Amino acid sequence: MDRHILKEQLRDAINGKRVLAAVFYSFTFDPHFFEDYVMPLLVPSRTFSDEHIYNNILWRRCQKEGLIPHITVYCDHFAKDSTMAPTLGYQMRCIRLPAKNGALVNFHPKESYVLLEGGTILHLNCSANLTASGWCENIETVSLRKLLRNSRPKITRKNFYQGTINAIAGLHGNGMLSIAEELIERELNYIDDDGQYFCNTEKSFMDVMDKLIEQHRPHLLEIISPYMYGEALLLGHLNKHGVGQIRCLIPSLKTNEILLEKQVFLSMRDKGVQWCGWTDVKISGEARNLHAKVYRLYSEDVTITITGSVNFTYPAWSYFSSDTDNQANIESAIIYIEGAQAPLLVPRDINEDEMVFLEKSDILTTESTDPGLRNAPDLSFILNWTDGTLAYALPKASKEPIPFKSILAGKQISEKKGKFTLSDRDISCLSKNALIEIVMGENVYSYYPLQLGVECRPLGFDITAVTILRFWMFEDIEQVENLSLELANQLTGESGEIGDEIEDQISLLNEFAHHFTALNKLEGRLFGQHLAGRAAHDDISYYLLSENLETVPFYINGLCGQLERHLVSHSFVWMVLQVLIVRFYDRSLSVFVRKEQSKVRRSLRQKRNGLAVYALSLEKKVDGLPEKSQWVIEQLKK
Repeated sequence: MDRHILKEQLRDAINGKRVLAAVFYSFTFDPHFFEDYVMPLLVPSRTFSDEHIYNNILWRRCQKEGLIPHITVYCDHFAKDSTMAPTLGYQMRCIRLPAKNGALVNFHPKESYVLLEGGTILHLNCSANLTASGWCENIETVSLRKLLRNSRPKITRKNFYQGTINAIAGLHGNGMLSIAEELIERELNYIDDDGQYFCNTEKSFMDVMDKLIEQHRPHLLEIISPYMYGEALLLGHLNKHGVGQIRCLIPSLKTNEILLEKQVFLSMRDKGVQWCGWTDVKISGEARNLHAKVYRLYSEDVTITITGSVNFTYPAWSYFSSDTDNQANIESAIIYIEGAQAPLLVPRDINEDEMVFLEKSDILTTESTDPGLRNAPDLSFILNWTDGTLAYALPKASKEPIPFKSILAGKQISEKKGKFTLSDRDISCLSKNALIEIVMGENVYSYYPLQLGVECRPLGFDITAVTILRFWMFEDIEQVENLSLELANQLTGESGEIGDEIEDQISLLNEFAHHFTALNKLEGRLFGQHLAGRAAHDDISYYLLSENLETVPFYINGLCGQLERHLVSHSFVWMVLQVLIVRFYDRSLSVFVRKEQSKVRRSLRQKRNGLAVYALSLEKKVDGLPEKSQWVIEQLKK
């Protein structure tokens, strides 16, 4: 087995090609890690940084330019990061597996499909979750393969990959495939089964092992698994099928604690298991947590290696059935058959009295989820940033009204479906963290909402309007991105936290000239080109409707902030608003006239009318302005 850094392997496999779609499966999920560490690999044409703020800014530009592929992420609902929701517009699907009463089962595959331009699919199957520990810290196993077209498109029969994608999609909501899944599933029509892929939505891992044992008659089985329970039943099954010698890696943490109860450790030894260490002394000497899952069968001339998500547990080895009698996780793996190989493990002389074993309760908390969280109601939410609403669906109505924790004060969930209009305070709160939390008794349950119009989500921090003008004066993308990184560094500061407000140090001298020169330059950029082109329409929509450092809505927010601190006058802001209404929003309405553009046109009109209402409120605060306002507006229209 070769050793690699997972991020580098995926980057090299993509090799600068455009990514069209990606689907990820993970047990646990960390949104910030995924967005800052994994997602940038899917847009190789842009350079991201370690600054989350800068990356967030850059993602919005990538969205405007159509560079972001269709992305869908699945994770276990009860194992997701419950402190922070996703901030970007990929489709997030949190799965709650059906289970027999009393059975604790998990959505547990660690797998990815990445579709490249040209039709190649990168298939990543591993033991690593979409977290920093999974991709950067633990000892993990990874299989990265290129699935190439090798057949004519199949019309009726599906391969195992397609079977898995459809089975997992069927566990969420209405069971429909996402756009990313549709693109990948369609390309998989050109790929035949190679016999290497396994998922227990098709058959149990126990059946796979039985077949391999019967076919190859191995004299030795090596097991590498951080978690082992239900082991007595599994060992009995293996012995019954003729596996004589079984070696298990001692499942230790980097603290040298053993991820087993002492009585289980001794019981397995009494049943003939040889406890082992790594043959490779380099791995043995590393202070890393073991999270790899490997099964290796040795016969006279063949070695079979199985890597993936499958722990040495009964729920992992069982067949998954999508009904209420289910007692299995969902797992996946890759099977390699090759010539004779040297063993990975070597038996050790062990004094169990010198070892530190964990208690069962401590073992469960390292991988399983809190059973109490599984009482959470089966709610789903849709957060629409464009119209400022939060919709919900609850298949089974709650006996008691359900209040929210930090938003929608005084509002409760009481029906099967509903929609709430969010206040400015709610939007401000959700722009910092879109996690939806509800309260039931002493428990707080968290949910990731489906986020629509994420480009309109407020950035969650303020800078002065004059700083934003600098973006409109630049001609090339490198200058824009350098300024973005400079501002992101200022916003983050030494503490790593976003301040309430960061003031730009540019002098406000001749501010009037600054604003109108920059506005004139932006107007020329948006409306001075061929307006029938897709790129021109995308630019207008991005600058007038999206929230980003260089967009008009963010500029208006900065200007209003200056007004509240008495840094600019009411008449000055009124004048800027009239320029924006007449020269930008009214003009854009004459561009988006086709039927398929009605949604964008509606959003532009809504934004324009909101500015007009605000401008009217300012007009009333300036002596003599109401009498002159119409003349000013007429001059701007010329």
